[in-house]
Formats: sequence, C-alpha cells, structure tokens
Amino acid sequence: MTHPPTYWSYLRLEELLRLQNGNELNEDSVSRDELNFIIIHQVYELWFKLAIRELKFVRVKLSQDKIHEESMPLIVHSLNRIIVILRLAEQQFELMETMTPRDFMEFRSKLGTASGFQSYQMRIMEGIMGIKKEEYLKIGNMTPIDFFEVSTSETAPNIWGTISESFTEPSILDGLEQWLFRTPIQTSTPDQSSDGKVVDEFINDYLKNYDEYQKQSRSNLYQKNSDVDNRVLTQNQKEFDAIKSFLMDSNPNQKRIKTAILFIETYRELPLLTWPRTLIDKLVELEQHFVLWRTRHARMVERILGRRTGTGGSTGVDYLDETSKYRIFKKLWFVRSLLLPSSFKPELKNPEYYEFMSNFVS
Repeated sequence: MTHPPTYWSYLRLEELLRLQNGNELNEDSVSRDELNFIIIHQVYELWFKLAIRELKFVRVKLSQDKIHEESMPLIVHSLNRIIVILRLAEQQFELMETMTPRDFMEFRSKLGTASGFQSYQMRIMEGIMGIKKEEYLKIGNMTPIDFFEVSTSETAPNIWGTISESFTEPSILDGLEQWLFRTPIQTSTPDQSSDGKVVDEFINDYLKNYDEYQKQSRSNLYQKNSDVDNRVLTQNQKEFDAIKSFLMDSNPNQKRIKTAILFIETYRELPLLTWPRTLIDKLVELEQHFVLWRTRHARMVERILGRRTGTGGSTGVDYLDETSKYRIFKKLWFVRSLLLPSSFKPELKNPEYYEFMSNFVS
C-alpha cells in the first residue's frame, strides 16, 4: 500500500537533518557553536541553489534572438527573487555573529583547509552572470576557477564540469549586451546603413548638452575663489573626458551598446523603454546586493576571526574586501555617472515610435 506524502517525506527531513555532523560520526560530538556554523553555511548553499535556477532562467530568456515584451516581466520577476535571496543571505550573518571569536576558535581546526573560497555554487553564479577571469586575477595569481580545476577535475569531476559549463556558456552579460545592441536609438537599428551616423549624432548631441550642463553647474557653484574654481573646472574636464572616452569606443559594437544604455536611461519614461529600463535597474540592484553580501561577509569575518590567514590559505579579510570590488555589469554602473536632468536631454526624434502601438520588438 502506498502511503500519501507527508510534510516530512516530501521535504525528506530525516535525510536533511542527518547532514549536520561535520567531520564527526555522531552529532553529539558537534558543539552548539559548530552546529550553528554548519547549518548557516548549509542554508547559504540552499539559497544559492535557488538563485542559480533563477539565474539560468534569466540567461535563457536574455539569450533569445528576440526578447518579446511578455518575457520582460518574467525576467524582472526572477531578478527580484534573487535580490530577495541575497537580502536574506545578508541577514544570516547576524546569526553567525551570535558566536564569539573564542567560540569559533574551539572548532576552527576541524575545518582544515575548508574555506568559503571553495563554494562552487558561488562560482557558478558568478559564471552565469558573466564575471571575467581578469577580475579574479586582480586579487591573486590563482583564480577560483584554477583552484577548482586542479582540485576537482579528477576527484569531483561532476563539480568541475558544472563550474566549467557556467563559464563557457553565454552569460547573462552576453545576452544583455546582444539585446542592448539591437535597441533602436533615435528609431535607428543596427541593420540600417545610416545607423552609425545616427549613433554618432546622438552621442555628439549628448556631449554638447553635458558640456552645457557642466557650465551651468559651475556658474551655480561660483566661489569667487580662483583655486576652487580652477579645481572644479579641472574636475569637470576630467569627468567630461572620461564620459567621451566611454561613449566614443573604438569598437563600433561596444559604442552602440553603451549608447543604447544611455538612450534607455535618458528616455526611460517612454512606454516601450520602461521595461528595458526596469530590467537594467534590476541587474544593477542584483549586483549591488552581491557587493553588500561580500562586504557584510568581510565585516563578520573581521569581527570573529580578525585579520589572520584564512583557512583556505587566502589573506582572509583583505581577500574578502577585494572581492567587493568585482563588477560584472560595469557599463550599467558607469552610465549612472553621465545622466542629465530632463531639461538637458537631446531632442528625441519620432517619439511616437516608442509608444505602445509600435511594432518594434527588441
């Protein structure tokens, strides 16, 4: 006779609750603080598992040759779910901090070389999002990917295969940039012969208006102090040069992608640009919470462990602080530095093109 499922059978609770032994054969040998440590990290990995499923969904949707309007709310919904997961992950550090430094030292030796550096699900999330190997190399001579290839390719080939796949398949960043590349700028699309000229005209108009905006800002801040005024002028020129360099990319595809981000952000109130702008904003928020999680992690480790060497051989807190500098969606972040007030926006050509009745599909 087959019994109907119960709460505990559906969730496989008996199996789940037998997995908190650490290195011990008997859970009674695990202290209360060590049990706290194990459960917290297991819960992290369960949250990461859910986040990976959602990230893969986003990657598939963004990799389509055409992203239909009905897909946009679904993508944003998944990104929202991942953001909530990361917020919960940030809060879990409060539970870790109920453990004192001495409490942790009582069982730290049991970890051996085990380290959060070895969380392969974190690496998978980074790979799906689109982190580049050079970002890892800014911190040390060996990337986490190198570590996993050496340590798991023979002993745990399934783990290595899953990690490797996440870094070789097209990422969310790849899909995002392909989608942005197709965005109509002043109604022009990449398949039109005049597209390069239209993109350049928009950039030139924007830079001209940005220069006017800087001049007005300086006049509002006029100090009648030559040192202050010269310093502001120098800083403005440096800012303008950085913006011009960013937009006038020598790679025409990258120039178009960057301009598309700026165009969407500039005219975000238009009906057909509101969802694209929401998607962009959610990707920035997603990465923001990864940064906040890493920063919170570093402060928790510093509070409990101090600045000693990490169990995996890393520099500990110094290493963790460096990881908070990772940025995957760099262009989305940078464009926030060059947005203008509505009164300085370049003239939009054919605004009706971006109304709901348009047949345009990105």
